[in-house]
Amino acid sequence: MEEISELARRAAAALSGMPAGRGSGDLALAEAHGIAPLLGAAQASPPGPIDAGLQALFEENAERQSVSHSILLDIAACSATTGFEWLVLNGQPQAAFLYPDAGWRAASGIDLLVPTGQSHHIAHLLRSAGWSPAPSRKPSASLGRAGLRTDPRIILTGSTGSPIALHDRLFFSPGPIGTLLLADADRRPRRSMHRHDVPAPRPDATMALDILLRGNARRWARLAWLVDLSAIVRKLDDAGHARLIALIGQAGIEPLAAASFLTHRALLGALPGRIEDWLTDMAATPEITTRHALHRDAIVRPASVEGALLPAPSRMRLRLPRIARPLAHSLRGRLATWTRKAGQYQRDPATRNDRYPLAFRFARDQLGDEEALHILSFGCSTGEEVFTLRRYFPSARIKGIEVDPARVRICEARRRRAGDPGIRFECAATASGEPPESHDAIFCMAVFRDPVLDLPATRSTAGHLAFEEFDRGIEDLVRALKPGGLLFVEHSNFRVADTGCAPALEPVLHADPPRSGIYPGLYGRDGRRIDGAEETTLGYRKRFSLQTGQA
Repeated sequence: MEEISELARRAAAALSGMPAGRGSGDLALAEAHGIAPLLGAAQASPPGPIDAGLQALFEENAERQSVSHSILLDIAACSATTGFEWLVLNGQPQAAFLYPDAGWRAASGIDLLVPTGQSHHIAHLLRSAGWSPAPSRKPSASLGRAGLRTDPRIILTGSTGSPIALHDRLFFSPGPIGTLLLADADRRPRRSMHRHDVPAPRPDATMALDILLRGNARRWARLAWLVDLSAIVRKLDDAGHARLIALIGQAGIEPLAAASFLTHRALLGALPGRIEDWLTDMAATPEITTRHALHRDAIVRPASVEGALLPAPSRMRLRLPRIARPLAHSLRGRLATWTRKAGQYQRDPATRNDRYPLAFRFARDQLGDEEALHILSFGCSTGEEVFTLRRYFPSARIKGIEVDPARVRICEARRRRAGDPGIRFECAATASGEPPESHDAIFCMAVFRDPVLDLPATRSTAGHLAFEEFDRGIEDLVRALKPGGLLFVEHSNFRVADTGCAPALEPVLHADPPRSGIYPGLYGRDGRRIDGAEETTLGYRKRFSLQTGQA
């Protein structure tokens, strides 16, 4: 952490125009965190010896930014000629807005926002203008599958080999936050008027909100993203800071923002007065503490170690030619529909290790780790969540419940290979068989969700997952939870707040904003779709006394 702090100190000095200190330090670490160009620029301005390595990295980065700008001019010319609308998010224009020279900011891929449903059309226009698919980014897999975790996109490369990504919806839309971003007309796609007209958002409070959200989504794993946040808040005047604070409140992301600003304060120093005052007034809640700890860990370990020491699923994988994979994905979805088990809601068995680090870390921070703890993973699929929880809770007793017997067999095989007597699995459709008040924490992640209900065209739950089933399922989980215990529910088609047992639960953890337009459709007690809404609560604590409403 000392090396990271030293790099952050030098980056903050460089951003402020102060002497950043000579020498390259850990050049590889500076480059990994995307601040080597900034340090190189700081060394190039005052007289004196310049570290050759940093200077070379700065010059290489400045050339990449120049190439990126040339590509954007080519796209602008195509837009002016053919009339398609686009907007550049992040990348070279944002770097030019935030820094005296775009070369200060590490170059990144070109990220374009286009009107909804226009990706294919605009990709065709760009291909006609000489662009081509980028096979290394697997564009074919991005074209036909509806269950992608990121925005639908088509990846193309230009004559220079630099990639561009076409998004047909906002990073955080649809939903309340997407609406906030779109309320700024400056952030909507438009046609270029001439070949030098590159549409890009201005450095205002809305851009600051966008940077805040994107940086948090990546846990601020690179110092460059924190420097971006610092650069934009320095650009804003007092009215801009007030507007940013208001936007944070409208988006309902105060804990997220507070943890991010605390991370900034710890590494890059104090923020401008109004934001610093707002941060000082924020209560240091357990959620903010956990989020801040996640940021610190991500910055110290930017390279992911996801899946380390976890037993792999014991299942055969059929290797198909790349051209047949989209067809296989479609067939798998149809088979899941036809073979749905009684009591099964989520038909897609896809899961991964450490999928919900915020919930897992919050539970560990609140409960500690001891043999007396009992944890339940409801709807554990092939066991990734259970074995991830073992990393967070080395001593606890952990149980996984799964409705599909084939997946339970995979879980049991993994348990035997791990040789862990503190883990067990059960094949069941509900938690009704769990003893009352027997678990300290229960995770119900992406269980009460039917993919059909996520489709925009679906307006009612009729014939699919009914609210009454969700209500009974949550009631079973709350009954099995100890007073003071934690319940985590995410990626559901209904809200826990609408259930009959909601008064027994105290919200304690907010969900992160969705990272893409593909997120659960939300429905009310009457089974009708609630447009433009998101479930903003992820974690709950079971109250000790329903009468007093206090834990």
